[in-house]
Amino acid sequence: MRRTTAVAAGAAVIAAIALIAGAISPWYEVASRPVQLTTLAAVDAIDLCWTSDGCERFVRKPDSPDVWLAELPPQQRYDVRLRFPNGTRATKARIVIFDTSRSRSGIA
Repeated sequence: MRRTTAVAAGAAVIAAIALIAGAISPWYEVASRPVQLTTLAAVDAIDLCWTSDGCERFVRKPDSPDVWLAELPPQQRYDVRLRFPNGTRATKARIVIFDTSRSRSGIA
């Protein structure tokens, strides 16, 4: 009787660990992502949006009028859009999203 109870308890613990590992594993290598935006036109403000309601304002890099910095929150996928709240119509820009979850830096 005790052996059966111990085996059942051990199986329950293993099942619980497997369930928790399955829930956590998709987020294991996800980290926040630094973003750098370089614009070719004068811009007053830029928002970086990754969901319909998730946006963050870029911050201008000190001593560099055309480079802006932001950070994306930890997620597996992003739907990245730029929003210019001060009415800028169109400008060419280069956006770089750095992958910091790997040992070497790269572009995500």
